[in-house]
Amino acid sequence: MPVGGTAIHERAERMQRGGADLVTRLTGSVCVRQTSRRVVRPRRSSSGVSIAAETRCEGMIFFHLFPLSSGNRCMLWALMLAVIAGCSATARRAPETDPTSVRIVYIISHGSHAGLAVRTDDIPAGVLPEREDFPDARYLEVGWGDWDFYQARDFSFWLMLKAGLWPTPSVLLVEPLYVSPRGRYPCSRIIELRLDAVRFMSLLNYVNGSFDRHGTSRAAALPPLYPQPGRFYPAHGRFHAFNTCNVWTSRALTAGGYPLTAPRPLTAGCLMAEVRHFGYSLAPAPACRRP
Repeated sequence: MPVGGTAIHERAERMQRGGADLVTRLTGSVCVRQTSRRVVRPRRSSSGVSIAAETRCEGMIFFHLFPLSSGNRCMLWALMLAVIAGCSATARRAPETDPTSVRIVYIISHGSHAGLAVRTDDIPAGVLPEREDFPDARYLEVGWGDWDFYQARDFSFWLMLKAGLWPTPSVLLVEPLYVSPRGRYPCSRIIELRLDAVRFMSLLNYVNGSFDRHGTSRAAALPPLYPQPGRFYPAHGRFHAFNTCNVWTSRALTAGGYPLTAPRPLTAGCLMAEVRHFGYSLAPAPACRRP
């Protein structure tokens, strides 16, 4: 069993597979598949400003409804429709950026979970004081999730079910990166976004305000449940099926001026499909590329 950040992100991939297993157990599903495709290519307006292409995710879900009561069927259908609706986007104008004050934010997908990373040198004094826990880090990656499931070392079907169906407390994971995000995650899907100083500060303020510091100037890290480089901190907000880690990331991007669609994208795939039109997809390492 790997430890550290690798264990966290391998667990995220297991969570993605576990999501299909959840529907299977609830409904007798024989197939759960979700794909996304671009409908319109990115284009430029007459003013030269990039216009985001229309994106659509198509969910294909085959299941046997007999084991469910009528009430549970309605709840399951509502969840499925919300996932599909949250995976659609229409053409949006990309926000303009002041070229004299560019800051970079990286959106990193770990399968079912997407977080964001920034350079520590770009964080102003007084913002994210928790960075003092990682004095040598070049970048900080931040993600939000369910209190119990996010901190668990091993995958738990019960914790996943509880996190999805009941509003539960949340935590933030701050992980130090000592190399670039691409160097740390050579095979992960990463999108580079460029913001001016004002929009970057608005995004940081959203992330900073997500820490539950209980009236103190700096949040205390939670006791680690297993060895790993990152640390968990109490967070504001309740996690549930319609307020996921990817919804939190999308809200941070909205605070930074990106016109993401409503309802919020619930899955990492849908979030990345929408955000890619506003930034640059970083090529994976050569060893990770398919022939």
